[in-house]
Amino acid sequence: MLKCATFQARRRCFVGRDEQNEPIPDDGKSARGQIGLNLERRNYVLISNAFAQAAPAAGGMDLFGLLPLVLMFVLLYFLMIRPQAKRAKEHRAMLGGLQKGDEVVTAGGALGKIIRVGDNFVSVEIAPNIEIQVQKSSITTLLPKGTIKTAGQG
Repeated sequence: MLKCATFQARRRCFVGRDEQNEPIPDDGKSARGQIGLNLERRNYVLISNAFAQAAPAAGGMDLFGLLPLVLMFVLLYFLMIRPQAKRAKEHRAMLGGLQKGDEVVTAGGALGKIIRVGDNFVSVEIAPNIEIQVQKSSITTLLPKGTIKTAGQG
């Protein structure tokens, strides 16, 4: 078992030496060789050589570099932003057209008939002689007439 407590011991363990007294070869030709880091002679399994790459051509950002970003934004717009804006517009139009006698479903799931319509609040009758006041924005669905009678029978 390798015991690597100090920096020197960890370095020896990394290169496969498990004996504490084994000397590190020093060729003395370079600064790396003087401190014991001769990378050319070691067989590092997990470290690959990093060779210098050619410098990219001089110039600014081209259109092909921005193309993926533009395509992702267009896709996001058509798949998420536009449908949500369309639903919000339809919901605002539905709330603006609420009238007395309409049958609605609230965000809490209550099914009822509108008794009074105010600017911000609506009174909804959920059972005979039981009415609740809810915010207009909490009305989620406008049902066809007669839905409450058929819902009570089923």
